[in-house]
Parts: sequence; structure tokens; C-alpha cells
Amino acid sequence: MDVYRAYQMPIQEIMVGREVINLDPENVTALEKLAFLYHDQDMPAEEIRTRERLFEVDPDDLENMTRLVQLYWKTGNIWEQIPILRAIIKRQPDRHDDWMRLAAAYGASGDRFNQLNTLDKAKAHGVNVGDMLGQAADLHRKKLRLFPRLMGSGIFERDDASDVRTNRFVGEIARMFPRLRQEWDWGASLRQSHLNYSGKDFLKGARNVDVTDFQFRTSIWTNGTRNRFDLVGGVSKVWVGGTLAVKSNVVSPPTIDDFPFLEDRIYGGTAATGGGIFSHQLNNKLDLKFWVNHNLMEDIDALVRLVKRTQAGGGIIYTWQDQSQLQFQYEQWHISDNNNFRNARVELHRYLWGRDAIYDFRGRRVSFLRQPPAQSLSVRYRADWLDYSSASNLYQIYNNEVSNTLDIIGEAGLSRKWFIQLRGTAGIGNKVLKALYGTSFGVGYKDPDNENEITIQYNFIRDEVRQESQFNQALVGPSTFTGLQFALRWHF
Repeated sequence: MDVYRAYQMPIQEIMVGREVINLDPENVTALEKLAFLYHDQDMPAEEIRTRERLFEVDPDDLENMTRLVQLYWKTGNIWEQIPILRAIIKRQPDRHDDWMRLAAAYGASGDRFNQLNTLDKAKAHGVNVGDMLGQAADLHRKKLRLFPRLMGSGIFERDDASDVRTNRFVGEIARMFPRLRQEWDWGASLRQSHLNYSGKDFLKGARNVDVTDFQFRTSIWTNGTRNRFDLVGGVSKVWVGGTLAVKSNVVSPPTIDDFPFLEDRIYGGTAATGGGIFSHQLNNKLDLKFWVNHNLMEDIDALVRLVKRTQAGGGIIYTWQDQSQLQFQYEQWHISDNNNFRNARVELHRYLWGRDAIYDFRGRRVSFLRQPPAQSLSVRYRADWLDYSSASNLYQIYNNEVSNTLDIIGEAGLSRKWFIQLRGTAGIGNKVLKALYGTSFGVGYKDPDNENEITIQYNFIRDEVRQESQFNQALVGPSTFTGLQFALRWHF
């Protein structure tokens, strides 16, 4: 190799160096010389491979590790420099600049949890971390949605066929109290919902269902942020009241014996609620999720009492770089009145064009551009299998169902934060849902920096379902649902 250097023949010298390493892969001297040759010839990819091999052969060579970190940073391979920086710090913990480089690498890769831990350790070793620690903590809170949050939704809907009006309001305030330098956070939430049914023709009078939930939540993190356990516990209070009358062609006149929910009654109850969610990130695209939840609800058998419900299920989610998702999930309900349901769902939401993504150095989507025009077109397909074989109802006969729904969703940005959305829907089932079609138009505001969002939309849905009553009569035919819907999510 030195002979070719004397005659300024670097390519021949590189070829000889490769042959030497092929014969002796652990020749430290040859690896060092070949790495310097690649550096002189400005061949960073080849220099990286050579220095990675040198690190395997001689893991205590600090000069080689320092140069390897510089190469990773120069070529944008930020994630790869993390184990090298950790190895350097382990051998020489007084290298202040490397502490800051390691924290910056974690931050650039989106791992706020390890960035905070690194900054804490750096500060303990006398490193002046400045404002970086506070900034990283704020970004970590935002990523985990730990700021106080207000959520609300409402729907005002009318069924033209039966003249039944449905009004639903839900409001929730939640606050997480982060322990960012440890592996768990905790918080509390208060949720209030109000549901009102009223009508003038088929259904007369009004009926109200009010639910108040107060819960404590704990989030436990392991393996950085790849594993997450969410444990929830609290109390739920449900109150039901109102007077209804039914105009029916089956029973004339309708009586309380035939329709027990017509009785003028007020009832309710309070019960402990709780559950848990386990999430595991397999890689940058695949996520697993399992959950169990126990709560209080109105019975579906006769609508005259409260029952306890336990929901358990799991699913897997595959996410493309443009935020398209494919989901598989299975859930089972067990209700204390022995009404049990099973549901399996496959859902695909695919962006066809116009989704302008921002990617990190590993090709992982980190956010989206919302500059005008920012149009997008996506398609969503959902298939549901519903098993009602263990369910019963006083008023109708449940049939198992396989339903298919297709949505085409178009969105256009009016500005960086304001957008409009148009959706078309169609569906069909094998037994109950004979046909469904509809459309919706909405206007929304979305602040991607603070994850605040407000939307309001008008819905039009036409469906035709057939469900048999205990008297072998069709309960519902074609119906048209029209109404307004809004949703709010705001972080303070």
C-alpha cells in the first residue's frame, strides 16, 4: 500500500488494502489505512463501512469512534451514531460535547424519552445543558399529549321516516401530570354525556340518558416508548328518565307489557369502572394493541335498567409513510344480563394523492405540510362481522351480519389551518343492512403545532335495513337521517 502512495496512486492503494482485509479481516492497521484512504478520496459511504468494521475489531479506538460519529452526522445517519456515542461516553463520561451530541441525536430521531434521560445524566456530570432540558420536556409533553385537554362533540340528527330526533352531547376535560424523567405518568379526567330521544309521530315524548365519568389514568412506559400500559380506574354514574309513547301497527294500543320502556320511570346507578390498554410498537410501521374495559350502561334487552359491560379485544395496525392505515381488530362484549356480542373488523384507509409528508432521516413520516392548496383524496373501506348469537332483545330478533362500507374523502386546505372536507358513503350487508348511501360536508380548523382541532359538518344518510321483531314483523324500512355534527379537541 505504501509503494502506491509514494507514486500517488490512491485507487491502486485502495485495491491492495481491500485484498489485505479480505485475507485478514481483523487487520487493524490495514483497516485504519483504508479508512484514511477513503477519507482522502471523499468516499464517505466506503469510509463508514470500513470504520464500522474497525469498531467491531477494536471497540476501544476512540479516534475511530469519533470519526464515525462525524460521518454519521454528515451523511444524515443520525440514528446510527447513537450506539457509538453511548460507547464513547461509557469509556470517557467527561466528554461534555458527546453528551450533548447524544441528546441531540435522540431529539432528532424523535425519542424524547431518552433525550430527557440523557440530558439529566449530562447535567449530573457537570454538563451545561442550558435551555435544552426545558425545551425537550415541553416537546415530550406535546408528543404524549400531557397538556390539559378539552374534548367535546355533539350530534343533532333526525330520522325522517319515524320523525325521531336524537341529540347527543359529550364533553371531557383531562389533565395529565407528567413524570417525564421516570417511566410513568398519571392524570385524571371528567367526562359528561347527555343523550336525548324525542319524536312526534312514531315515537312521542322524550327520553334522556346522562352519564358522568370520573377516572384516574396511569401510563407506564418500558423499552423507551415502544411499550405502553394505560391503566384506568374510576366511577361512573348513569341517570335515565323521561316518558315515551309508541305508535305501533303491531300492538294496538301499545301497552307497558309489550313495551316496558314506555313506563314513566326514573332510574340510575353508580358503579366502579376501569380497564387497561397495552400498546407495543413492533417497528416504525406495525403496532399491536390490546384492551379491556369495564363500565356501566343501559340494558339493550328491554331498556328498563342498568347493566355492567366488559369489553375486551385486540388489534394490529400497519401505517404507511403517508399516514394510510390498515387495521385488523377483534372485540367481544360481555354484559351482565347475558347479552354478549362479538365483532371483527378490517379497515383500510388509503391516501390516493395529495398528502404532502415530511420524513425523518429513516424515511419515517413525522408530520404533514398544510400549505395551500394541500388537497388530498383518500378512500376508506370497512368490513364488519357482527355475531349476535348470544344476544336477546324483547322487541326484536338479532341476526348475525357482515356489512361493507366504502367512503371516498376529499379534503382541501383553505389556508395553513383551515380546511373543507367532502365525503361520499355507500354500504351493503348480507342480512340486516340492505343498502346505505350518503354524503357529508364539513369545515374545520386544525393547528398541527398544538394539535388543536375543531370541525363541524352536515350529514345526509339514506339506509334501508330489515330487522325482525318477536312478532315476525319488519321493524324498520328505508330511513333518511339528516343532521349536524361537531367535534372539538383543544390542548391548553
